[in-house]
Amino acid sequence: MTLRTAAALVATLALLTGCSGRTPTVDTRWAGATHGERRLALTAATSCDELMAGLRTALRPLVGTLVPGGVRTEGVAPGPVPAPAAGARDGIAEVAPPPDHSDTNVAEAGVDEPDLVKTDGKRIITVSRGVLWVVDAASRQLTGTLALESAAEPTNLLLYGDKALVFLPWGTAGGIVGPRLLLVDLASRTPTVAGGFLIDGQLVDARQVGSVVRVVTRSAPRIPVVENGGIDRAGPDEWLPRYEVFGAGGSTTRRVDCARVQRP
Repeated sequence: MTLRTAAALVATLALLTGCSGRTPTVDTRWAGATHGERRLALTAATSCDELMAGLRTALRPLVGTLVPGGVRTEGVAPGPVPAPAAGARDGIAEVAPPPDHSDTNVAEAGVDEPDLVKTDGKRIITVSRGVLWVVDAASRQLTGTLALESAAEPTNLLLYGDKALVFLPWGTAGGIVGPRLLLVDLASRTPTVAGGFLIDGQLVDARQVGSVVRVVTRSAPRIPVVENGGIDRAGPDEWLPRYEVFGAGGSTTRRVDCARVQRP
């Protein structure tokens, strides 16, 4: 990967759509564009102090590009981050039998992408006009609906078993503003929201391999004033993305841990 140092962060969220109770993994990577032919490796931070020192050093030369309340991120969004193909190991991919129905938006075998309509051959699921619709593929009859907040526009989905992951472009809670991901349980005739995430920033893309979904977002530091020592006063709470995890047991707001940040 070729990179140019830039003050933008990419938060990568690994979500187990099967709802096994495992803690989701959230990683942050320093994003940028090419700088000549130089190639830079990403390494993990060993401490918050080391990470803050490196980020401040990288940001100071960019002060002229900043806007109040954050860092300009135009032009530095990464492209889609494909996950490795399911079943691939040692460079040899397992060959699966052809499916009995046509998948949607599958550019690479074993790797699914969000789409407006999803099907498992038995059900057809889509979101339209703020409502999630479930249709029986054989009878073409509507079998279930779920009203979704803030989903008046077309919304992408991923599907695994009796779970659908719905990507709402925007949500807000506790100062966090960004994409809202809803995990919907389709096991009964009445779909229900089992849980989800609210993540700082903007949605970039997502990929699914089996029951695991990797979601890529883009965010910027929240530094109100960068002049007069503002960069040095800002700590991890201002620099790193936040996210809210919610479910039947309530909600928890967290920040990406310094040890999970990778930078050039």
